[in-house]
Amino acid sequence: MINTQISQNTVNLINAFDNVVRCGCMLMNSEGAIFYNINSCGMNCSECKNSLDCINIHRHAVFQTDQMGGKYMYLCQIDKIFCMAQVIGDEKVKYLIAGPMQKELFADKINDIGELLQATANHICGYEYKKLVTKQINYEKQLQINDYIQSIKARMLLGVNGFAPYPYDKEKKLTFAIMTGNFAEARMYLNEILGHIFFASADNLDAIKIRAMELTVMISRASLDGGADMSNVYLLNLEFITDFFKLDSIEEVCFALIDILNRFSNETFKVEQVKHVDLLSKAVSYITANYMHKISLEDLADYIYLSPSYLCKIFKEEMKTNFSSYLNKVRIEKSKILLLSEQLTITEIAILVGFCDQSYFNKVFKKLTGVTPKKFREKSGNI
Repeated sequence: MINTQISQNTVNLINAFDNVVRCGCMLMNSEGAIFYNINSCGMNCSECKNSLDCINIHRHAVFQTDQMGGKYMYLCQIDKIFCMAQVIGDEKVKYLIAGPMQKELFADKINDIGELLQATANHICGYEYKKLVTKQINYEKQLQINDYIQSIKARMLLGVNGFAPYPYDKEKKLTFAIMTGNFAEARMYLNEILGHIFFASADNLDAIKIRAMELTVMISRASLDGGADMSNVYLLNLEFITDFFKLDSIEEVCFALIDILNRFSNETFKVEQVKHVDLLSKAVSYITANYMHKISLEDLADYIYLSPSYLCKIFKEEMKTNFSSYLNKVRIEKSKILLLSEQLTITEIAILVGFCDQSYFNKVFKKLTGVTPKKFREKSGNI
């Protein structure tokens, strides 16, 4: 009988080991509870006078295995050979046991069997670790998606006039430099911001780390708005967060932020030269904040106090696209996040990102991505 706490991959590996070595194999925890057993004694051997003694021998072997670096060979009370190897998974450590083996048949092979057993245990560790990492990534993604859905709904309730630009000019210019792929300017603005943070935080490493994490979120969002692939950005975020809290100096925090800026910048499209940084920064911020509404070039022109024709001209010259194409690109990128959630239908997603009907949403999505929203959702694997 297979314990539901182990995967089919683990069962397949144990079966394969037994099929090759022909000595029996079982998986147990430190308390002696068996998760899976094939052709082994199951700690209930008919030759043993006391099964409790058998359990105690294997539990003692657990201690020795931990002390010996993950692998241990030993004899049971009836002089049968066993070999044990650690399996480190997503819960408590488990132990893979080969045996019982008769001395006269297996004595000259025991070292090789031990190597094979440890290799099998390491493969099982890989399966368990991958399962844990996948579970954690899916959990993090779902949290982000849920927050994202709520933020869009809140923005829709606030209306177009509820938007206010972020007040710090340096951060706005950093955001725009990332979105337009201007790494030199982005690094300059980041250095200026870091200088302010270090001065204001008075060498408080924890406070600096908190502000650095906020900057990372801002940088990742800017790279998404600039055309970066959503899945790549999430993976970079997870990698950065995993390593970030290991940093133990201000210099390491600074180098880590420069590295993440460089990597995020490499994900965005390039623009040779941007003359109207402030105007286009406001325009991009307005679109990013209001894409879920029915907005037009005239609305945007009114917001930044320009004529529609002049705005159209500088937008096309410096962003290398027109207003409607850029708006659709933003909407499609945002829809990719929502498509990872099972909570929403494709029609609901189309409405949430500002499209009037699903058919037009499908048309634009396929034009920009090469697949329909339905196919994208199926390929991504719903969480």
